[in-house]
Formats: sequence, C-alpha cells, structure tokens
Amino acid sequence: MANHRQEFAIIFTVDYTLMLPLVLCCFLQFAVNGLFLKLFTGVFGIKLCMGEWLGLAIATTMGNYIAPLKSALLGKAMYLKKRYNFAYTDFASITLGFYILSFFLGGLMGLLLSGMVFFLYGYLSPKFIIMFSLVCAGMAGILQLGRLCS
Repeated sequence: MANHRQEFAIIFTVDYTLMLPLVLCCFLQFAVNGLFLKLFTGVFGIKLCMGEWLGLAIATTMGNYIAPLKSALLGKAMYLKKRYNFAYTDFASITLGFYILSFFLGGLMGLLLSGMVFFLYGYLSPKFIIMFSLVCAGMAGILQLGRLCS
C-alpha cells in the first residue's frame, strides 16, 4: 500500500452522501432476490419467514463473492433440503425459472430504456433494440414452452 498511496487517495475524494443510495440499492437487491425465493418456494408449499428469505439472499450473494462458480447456490439448496426436505430438482427448477425471468425482465428494461433515450435525446441504437428484442423473445419463448410442457 505504501507504493500506491495515490491510487488509494481517490477513496477519500468520494462524496459520502452518494453512499447511502448505493447501500439502499444493495439492500433492495437482497430484498428482491429474497422475495423471489419466497415466492418460488411458496409454490412448493414452503413458507419462508423474513429471516430465512432475506438471510438466504444475503448469504448467497456474499458466498458467490468468495466461492467460485456460484457455489453458494449449493449452500442454499442444501439448507432448503435439510430444513424443508426440498428436492434438489425442484430447487434447480426455481433457480432456472429465476434466471429466465431475470433475463426477460432485463431485456424488457433494455427496450424501455432504449425508448426513453430515444424520446429524450433522439438517439436510437438498432443493435440494442435487436439485442433486447431477441432476449425478450427468446425468454418469452422458453416461458411458453414450459407452459406447453406442463
């Protein structure tokens, strides 16, 4: 650190009033991920209390920073298996459903924000529109395929 004082000095120039919204956004992300877990496990008859769904969301996120390859998901699956006898295949299905829904919503948000940029600044990127449209269409197709198979 002694050799890199200039690189670390920039930390002290950060406006700390911006930290509160960033921290709130992190907690909002934990809450949304936890609520999705509560919603998806509720379909299987599992009722998670707030400490569980929020705790599992935080532990999984922090574990993924430490362990490679999203291996904190295994910890979540093991917890649900031990506590609620929740099958690993069911856990895999809710995890896959979460990712499909996340990609679909990400594509939809990309389309909405592209439209907003167009109306505010008059700029439209056809590459972004095509990419976000393909993501939305692909995920919607997968969701419909799942509906037809069930």
